[in-house]
Amino acid sequence: MKQCSFCGAGEVLTATTEYIYRRDGAYLIVSGVPCEECVKCGEEYYDALTLRKIEQEFERLERAEKPPARTISVPIEEFSLL
Repeated sequence: MKQCSFCGAGEVLTATTEYIYRRDGAYLIVSGVPCEECVKCGEEYYDALTLRKIEQEFERLERAEKPPARTISVPIEEFSLL
């Protein structure tokens, strides 16, 4: 069984999660992303091929080669103004 690099726990299980990809102020949220997740601290580990696929999808969306499955609006606040 794999050990978590973050907390040292010995239980890292296969799971799926929501991944937020960010580049140059633009974001892509991808649901159902396969990962390995620590059952103690929640740290997530991703396969390099999975991350590359997300990056390629981001680039396709940036080039308008396809529309996103859906779009959301997210409010943004500056912490110093709270």
